[in-house]
Amino acid sequence: DKVVSVETARRFCADATKASRRCELREYGGVGHGFFNSKFSSSATAVSPMNDTLDRSLKFLAEHKI
Repeated sequence: DKVVSVETARRFCADATKASRRCELREYGGVGHGFFNSKFSSSATAVSPMNDTLDRSLKFLAEHKI
């Protein structure tokens, strides 16, 4: 990503965790910031980053009754 580096995202998540906040950072190797396209798939899971992100987002919202 040319706008927010992965190091910045990692640091943000670490700082949030230290402040007792929930933070989950999921990195998808080989895809950039605009990965939100189902044609890409993670070699580790064979699931597209888009579908994985949507599933995780919906789970988060359900857990928090949002």
